[in-house]
Amino acid sequence: GGFFVNTAGTVVISDCNIYACTTYFGGGVYFERGTARLQRCRIHGNRADRYGGAACIRNGAQVSFEDCTVSGNQAVWHGGGLRMEHGLFDDSILWCSLTDGKSQSLLTGP
Repeated sequence: GGFFVNTAGTVVISDCNIYACTTYFGGGVYFERGTARLQRCRIHGNRADRYGGAACIRNGAQVSFEDCTVSGNQAVWHGGGLRMEHGLFDDSILWCSLTDGKSQSLLTGP
């Protein structure tokens, strides 16, 4: 994947193009815990072999997407865009395209 966030602190990712990444969970970004803020990022063309083509949010991670574009991501099982399991979205603004991907849902959860 593009990023793996697993910290008790806060991570800020700004003005990034997260593209063409592949992994098991969270093709573009995998949030395991902690707090993260993505600002003005484009997350596209990523793939997860299980969940969360663009991102997978798990285990209490608190994530904020601010003016981000999520498009053209794929997941074999669920969440072609985003997969959230026991996480939290905080004041998020997403621009989405759900025309591509094997699993086309923007957001799935358990």
